[in-house]
Parts: sequence; structure tokens; C-alpha cells
Amino acid sequence: MQTDYLKYWHIVRRWAMVANKLTGPELDLLLFLRSERYFTKKQYRRSEFALKWNKKRFHSLVDRGWIQEFRPNMNGVAARYQVSIKGLRMISKLYKVLDGKEEISEFSVKNPIFREDACFTDRMYQQQIRDMNNAIRQQRPRLRRSK
Repeated sequence: MQTDYLKYWHIVRRWAMVANKLTGPELDLLLFLRSERYFTKKQYRRSEFALKWNKKRFHSLVDRGWIQEFRPNMNGVAARYQVSIKGLRMISKLYKVLDGKEEISEFSVKNPIFREDACFTDRMYQQQIRDMNNAIRQQRPRLRRSK
């Protein structure tokens, strides 16, 4: 079986950013930090070296619930953080869509890209999402119906 995980990456990335109100660098950081499990602020700073500098990014991710404190600063040992349940669920959904196990919703209530007042870029992504969902449906094995 051929796997093309990155074939629809630009569509899935755009959906994840718009649906979760994340910037590209924030999404990239969450994807990286998920595999780190627990990290300190120092480790976080090292992981964002290739991204556009934003001094407030860490606190913004904490305040919006994407990163949570795992263990506070105690006895001179640096506080440890982790990607929150909210972040883990979003990343899990992203991987399921890339893997072809789930589709991106085409309903405006669940997906802001499909809202009536969506920007021009999002309207262009609407058709790409429909095409991707159709491709996912065609790849799924057909279930036999019992009589």
C-alpha cells in the first residue's frame, strides 16, 4: 500500500490553523513538542530556533490551553511542561486526517473555512477539502451489508 502522508499537508495544515486559531509556527511547535513529552522553558526555546522570533508565544500557548504545566518549579529544578489534552486531541485528529482515517468537516459549524464570511483563501481551500475528502472516501474499503 502506498502512503502519501504529505500529499494533503498544505490543506490539513491550513484547516488545523484556522479551526484552532493557531499560527503556522505555533502549530509546528506543538507538533514538535508532542514527541518531547515533558520539556522545560529552556528546551522549548531551543525548539523554536528556526521559527520567526516571538517572545510572547510560549505564554500565549499556555494561556490558550495548548501547553500546560506538568510540574512546577521546585527546589531549584526547572518547571516541566507538556502539550495539553486539547493539543494532543488536535494533533491526533490531524494525523488521522493525513492517514486517511478521518475527513475534515465540510459544515460551517465545525469548520470555519466553510463559513459564509470566509476569506478568499479559505474559499479556495473549500474545494480542495472536498476533493481530499472524496479521495479519502474512495480509498476506504467498502463495508458489506448483511441481509
